[in-house]
Amino acid sequence: MKTILLVEDDFHIQEIYRTTFIKTGNYTVETASDGQEALVKLGSHIYDLILLDIMLPKVTGIDVLRAMRAPTSPTKDTPIILITNLGQEDIIKEAFKIGADGYLIKAQFTPLDIVREVDAFFQQMKEMQNQPAVPSAETAVPAPASIPVAAATPSVPVVQPPYQQPVSQSSSSQPATTPAAENPQ
Repeated sequence: MKTILLVEDDFHIQEIYRTTFIKTGNYTVETASDGQEALVKLGSHIYDLILLDIMLPKVTGIDVLRAMRAPTSPTKDTPIILITNLGQEDIIKEAFKIGADGYLIKAQFTPLDIVREVDAFFQQMKEMQNQPAVPSAETAVPAPASIPVAAATPSVPVVQPPYQQPVSQSSSSQPATTPAAENPQ
């Protein structure tokens, strides 16, 4: 059973997500209502995944992310998926630069969809652990510029459906496409 820390300041959303995860029988869920409470819990427990809202009282989600990714932090390798209604590209880019592993826009997913995305995330992690070793940085081919930095890191998959790519090349309201969709070979 996987343990998730859900950091969400809206009690109703927190309870809906917590209940939906628990009903699957695959997860235990602890909650934190603000960034300060999250940091306290992170100091005393290691979680399999953090679902982190960005807009939080006391300490923002971005500041929690920074603290978790500090080189001496015991949580520096814990997967973090931002779950937010903020879709501003600059905030998303900053979060990936700091070390977020993915993000989901709450308004675009039902609670059950969130569970399915987390299930898929853990499945990707399992598959990656079963793959042969990745070549060293000297021999690895650099990732294309359109893929976020976190996606180029082979240790943890990124949860971001094609229509939610954090790095958009255009300002149109059209959904972003993946490189594979643009170049069908």
